[in-house]
Amino acid sequence: MAKILLHPEHPVVQMFKLLTHIDVHELESLLHPEYIRNQCDLIFRIYGTRDTATAERRLCQLLKDCEDTAQTSGLSHMTVLNALGYNFMNSKDWVQAVNIGQELEKSARLAQDINLLVYQIGGIEIQARAFNELKLIMPAVRCLKQAMSLIAKRWGHNEPWRIELMVLQNWLRENGEIKAADDLKAEISSVTEIIDTD
Repeated sequence: MAKILLHPEHPVVQMFKLLTHIDVHELESLLHPEYIRNQCDLIFRIYGTRDTATAERRLCQLLKDCEDTAQTSGLSHMTVLNALGYNFMNSKDWVQAVNIGQELEKSARLAQDINLLVYQIGGIEIQARAFNELKLIMPAVRCLKQAMSLIAKRWGHNEPWRIELMVLQNWLRENGEIKAADDLKAEISSVTEIIDTD
């Protein structure tokens, strides 16, 4: 059998040196954000809207695992909250969706990390959609306006997510707020004209 000699600075040698210093027990106690995201995606793919009760149970267990694991990042916790909020919307449990949306928004806001702004906005959006389903239009509109403002401050007025949230125009119109709906429709038109010319 032939021997292969590798220089001590060879990447393979360096990789094995690194691997010998890893504490396997420490790795087992971590719930990496990517693992959590993949678990949430898997739960949605398997259960989706067909079995929201099982999805809720699995997501709640995943959330508990995040809370029980000391070194779990806030990102992992918020990823599960976001998935749980959407699951409550799938099951039409609007009150629980509002509660989870509020918890998600608060957690992301308190983290004061610009990278978590999408979770703050996501929490607000969950609340808005659930409030709308509960026929609480003014809180729904307030939430969407807040989300649109945060999006505009961070990514600009032409951000597609902001435009998507402008569906509140329909909510306003359905509830007799014709002037506010017309003003918003005019804003949408001006934004889409700018996008079309780009």
